[in-house]
Order: sequence, then C-alpha cells, then structure tokens
Amino acid sequence: MTLLRGEAWQPLRVAAYRTLWFAALSMNLTSFVQITAAGWSMAQLTDSPLLIGLVQTLWALPGFLLSLHAGAIADLVDRRRLIVATYGAGAALTGGIAVLEATGVQTPVALLAGTFVTSVVLTLGTPVVMASTAELVDPPMLGQALGLDGMSRNLAQTAGPALAGAAALAGTAAPFALAACGFLVVALLGPRLRLVPPAGRRERGLTRSIRTGLARALAARRARNVAVRMVLTGIAMSSVVALVPVLATSTLDVDAGGFGLLYGAMGTGAVLVVPALPRLRRVLHDDLLSVAGGLTWAVGAVALAVAPTIVPALAALALAGAGMMVQSNVLFTALLTGLDGGVRGIGSGLAVLSVWSGQAAGAVAWGAVAATWSAPAALAIAAAGNAGAVVVALRAAPVRAGGS
Repeated sequence: MTLLRGEAWQPLRVAAYRTLWFAALSMNLTSFVQITAAGWSMAQLTDSPLLIGLVQTLWALPGFLLSLHAGAIADLVDRRRLIVATYGAGAALTGGIAVLEATGVQTPVALLAGTFVTSVVLTLGTPVVMASTAELVDPPMLGQALGLDGMSRNLAQTAGPALAGAAALAGTAAPFALAACGFLVVALLGPRLRLVPPAGRRERGLTRSIRTGLARALAARRARNVAVRMVLTGIAMSSVVALVPVLATSTLDVDAGGFGLLYGAMGTGAVLVVPALPRLRRVLHDDLLSVAGGLTWAVGAVALAVAPTIVPALAALALAGAGMMVQSNVLFTALLTGLDGGVRGIGSGLAVLSVWSGQAAGAVAWGAVAATWSAPAALAIAAAGNAGAVVVALRAAPVRAGGS
C-alpha cells in the first residue's frame, strides 16, 4: 500500500471501499467500451445521421427517466444482489449483441433495442456505488472518496473508447465481446462487495417509496440548495461538451485524432485535480471551494472560446475539467453527507437526475445560442452565468453544514 500513503488516496486504504472503487472503474470502463462500440457498429450499418445519433440518445434516455426509480430500488434491496443481477443481465445482453455482429445478422433496429435495454439494466445499478461510498468510508474521507469515484469515470472516459477502437480492429463483434466480459467481471465481484442494504422503512410500491424518499431527502434546506445548484451547474457546463464539436470543425479545424484529444483533455484536467482536493478543503470551506471551481471552469470556457489552435484549446479544456471536478465534488459531497442511510439511494438518484436535467436543457439551449450568434459567444454567456450563479449562491443557496 506504499502508493496509497498520500492523503489524497486515503479512502483506498479502506479495503471495502477499494474493492468497490475497482468494481466501479470496471463498470465505467466497460460502459464506455459498450457505447463506443454501438456507435461504431451503427456507423457501419447505415449512413443515416438520425440512426447514428439515436444510439447516444437511447443510451442516455434511461438515466434521465429511471434515476429516481433506480435510487429507490437501491434503498430497498440487497445491493450486492442488485449489482449481480444488473451487470449479469448487461453481460448477457451485450454478449447477445456480439453474437449478432459475429454472425452478420445485426440490424439497426436490433442494435438500438439492445443498446436501450442494456442501458436500462445498468441504470438500475448506478446509484449503488454513490450511495454505498458514504457507508464505507468515514465522513471526513467522503469528499475525497467521491473525488476518486469521479476520477474512475474520467479515466474510463479516456481509456474506454481507445480500448473499443483497438478491439474493433478484430471486427465489430470484438468490442461487444470485450464489454460483455467486463460486465461479467463486475457481476462476479458483486458478492465480494460489502454493501449492506439500508435499514430504512420499506414502503408499499415503488412510486410511494420514491415519493416518501424524496420528501425525506429534500426536507433539509441544504439538500434543496444542492439539487437546484446541480441543475444550474449542469446547464452551464453542458455548453463545453455541446460546443466542442462545433469549434473542432470550424475554428480549430482538427482531424479525428485531434477531436479525440479535445474530449480527453477535460477528463485529464478532472483527474489531475483530484489529489489536490484535500489541500483545497483545508484552505476553503465548501461554498468558497464551489466558487473557486465555478470560476476556474468559467476561465477555461472563455479561454476555449478564444483559442485559435488546438494546443491552447487543450489547456483550456483541462482547466475547465479541473473546475468542473471541484464544483461537482462539492455538490455531491454536500448532498450525501446531509442524508441518512435510508435515503442515500434515492438521494443519489436525485443527484443523477438533477445533473441529467441540467445537461439535457443546456445542450439544447447552447446549441440555439450558438446558432443565433456563435459558439464562442455561447461559451462566454455560459461562463458568465456559471460565475455569477456560484457567487450569488454564497448567500442565496449555501451548501455547507452551517448554512443548512
């Protein structure tokens, strides 16, 4: 454990959390392999932009529709069994897609259906990791543990598409076979995870459980503040993701390799800032740290808007990624530390839904702004909006315990 001596890695010294973290890394990595493989396969089956775009839409839709249901389920059932069931089903579904690819009978409709159903079952298992993290580490380590969770997602976002691309050299079935093996590994790890089901009161019916769980989760002003701020953060920060393709093909004029580098730069910035989070928390309380993260992201967004070539654009995106990680980490930590064990699942689902809602609304809004004026103008407006929001939130919607 020599490599884990630093304060930044302290949560990984907890054996139960370490096992969960590696399982989550495998989950995230495999999910990115799966969606990359699906997009590539659809591009080989058809040249219809609508069908190719539907792959991403159907992969994301369950996260938007079922986050609260998934969170409620995580509060009601044995979480280890839930991991085994969802990722076992994911392995079977993705394996079936691989068979269709290998036998040459794959169709666009079958691929879209398989992508959607796979995303449904994986969405049901997603809140387990976030909810369980709060129960496996001591409260002082929770913020850093969530930062490490974010690091695993960003590492997977960078490495997953590369693994899928390498596997695709052996044929379109190979990436799906790789993803199926990854899902199966997570399912087999399930029984080893120390995930104790909450002792909360079980309601009759899932809808009633969601309603009761949300009422408990949002009873504190702090939780309501966090939920609102997550939506606003998602709206602002979706601008960079939505407009990078526009800048890549217009201002920056990069090829496919450069495009991949641009998307990877945000993840790189997010990963690099995680070890600094404990130090930042000693200097700044949660609300000021959120302001620092929001302003850092805003500077990165403006720098991206005016970047003339790919090199400064990569630096700007890395800065934006670091700011995004800091601001998101503050909000997720504030939410989970304010919830009791009986509603951490529904609270995690609420967090996911808040972010998804903001990102979905923002993607449409920033596209419209860019079409009316320009992509740089849209980024500048988003930067100003996010900077203003985090400053106003210091008084209007604080998240630190003292302001709840």
